[in-house]
Amino acid sequence: MLVLIVAGGFALFKQEREDEAIKIGVIIPLTGSLAKVGEDVRAALQIAEALLDSQDAIELIFEDDAFLPEKSVSAFQKLTSVDGVDAVIGPLNGSAIEAVRPLALEKKIVAFTPWGAGNRIGGYTIKNSVEADEEAHAIAELATSQFQLKRLAILYLKNEWGLTHARAFETALKTENVELIASEPFDFGTTDYRTQLTKIKAARPDGLFIVNNGAAVGIVAKQARQLGIAAQLFGQYATESSDLIASGGMDLEGLIYSFPIDESNLSDTQKQFVADFEAKAGGKPQVAAYNAYDIYAILRSVFKKCGRNNSLCVRDYILGLKEYVGLGGIISFAEQKLHREFHFKTIREGQFMPLAE
Repeated sequence: MLVLIVAGGFALFKQEREDEAIKIGVIIPLTGSLAKVGEDVRAALQIAEALLDSQDAIELIFEDDAFLPEKSVSAFQKLTSVDGVDAVIGPLNGSAIEAVRPLALEKKIVAFTPWGAGNRIGGYTIKNSVEADEEAHAIAELATSQFQLKRLAILYLKNEWGLTHARAFETALKTENVELIASEPFDFGTTDYRTQLTKIKAARPDGLFIVNNGAAVGIVAKQARQLGIAAQLFGQYATESSDLIASGGMDLEGLIYSFPIDESNLSDTQKQFVADFEAKAGGKPQVAAYNAYDIYAILRSVFKKCGRNNSLCVRDYILGLKEYVGLGGIISFAEQKLHREFHFKTIREGQFMPLAE
């Protein structure tokens, strides 16, 4: 009788657990220098929640990590141990992703980030972003083939994301028989880049690849032009942000950067998302916002198939996606890598424009 009572009680507990709302933790910067990126991700997730979650019970629990790895770890521990989340979206910081990686593996909780281009996919850590090495190769090919540049330099954030770009950029240039004449790293939180830029100027580059985020790219551009660096400026997918133009002004004119979405040929669904996002956030969605929306949609489908308490199914379902048509582009995982197309945009008269126009 006791065995039956215990077994029955366990079955009842399990059923109650299954009937609870699916809890998804979100670790993003809502304070600090990259708060705008975090706010964009939150807005995109709330739009997805409103559009897709009319009948499903999904609860989003937001935690602010200020883009700091130690706070990301604390947030992950709180979300998994106290809140009992079924999956985590984020964090965004490449170093934070690596700090959370062993915890995700230990707890068997998928950590699915909309950034992390320089981070590998493995264990329970997954990204919906781009591969930094593929992106760097695309930018190097554009600079050398289309613009016929011969003397390239790179200024990059000194973390896994920036280092991956720097290594891949140098490798790509070698295949084009073009020299990387200067490679200068900087620490997170840097606002004065003139020491690195002075060294770059001395090398006389005709192209400069800036691996930094949003408004910080504008600061680099302004300081570079003030120092007399006339090189063609290049950026990557995290360049475009609503606060970029305000930080760099006319010094950003002509900057070219990669973007995984073909905004010259948006679908009706993408156009609706853009309209909803502009109404909610007051600006155009950037890459992280598109990616976050897709992560929500994917996780919603995953839990419909796998249910709760089946983390291996959740992970393998995501990594098995092929030709998934998301708002942020076509998503295909293969051999622990995420392959995306690249398009290019530029800044003309203070506006973000497709390069081809």
